[in-house]
Amino acid sequence: MKANFKFLIPFFSLFYFAAKAQTAHHVTTHQTNKAKIEAIVLDKIHALPEISTFFRKYRKEEPIMMDQEPNPGCKYYFVQVGLSNLDQFRSSYSFYVDPKTFKIFYWDTMDDSGTAMITLAQWRYWRHDHRFNEMHTFRHGKLVVLKE
Repeated sequence: MKANFKFLIPFFSLFYFAAKAQTAHHVTTHQTNKAKIEAIVLDKIHALPEISTFFRKYRKEEPIMMDQEPNPGCKYYFVQVGLSNLDQFRSSYSFYVDPKTFKIFYWDTMDDSGTAMITLAQWRYWRHDHRFNEMHTFRHGKLVVLKE
């Protein structure tokens, strides 16, 4: 019985350390994949013509923030672009990015419908309309300003 016990201790120790090493590798790989995805998300935001222009205009600073990672409540990355003055960040653009498809959505802060994510095509179309900067909603593809 003792011989079997002496044999089992090294065997289980080897199994334990091998499992621990595999878990450590998995955690490192997961963190590496997460870092790669975050880099792609930020690169996609930087590549937008509007953001490139913004950075050229304000080339002294290049603030871009990753405010939120995907979580059970929201499957998207949330990225804000803006300027930082006197320890205060003022966002100029807010985007959601799908981590699987890397599709970018604009967060329309003036949309009162509860579905404030719009496609980049919609944002590029509507942002030049003066009504876009007022509280609004979209009905049948049209921008409707809300009365107070």
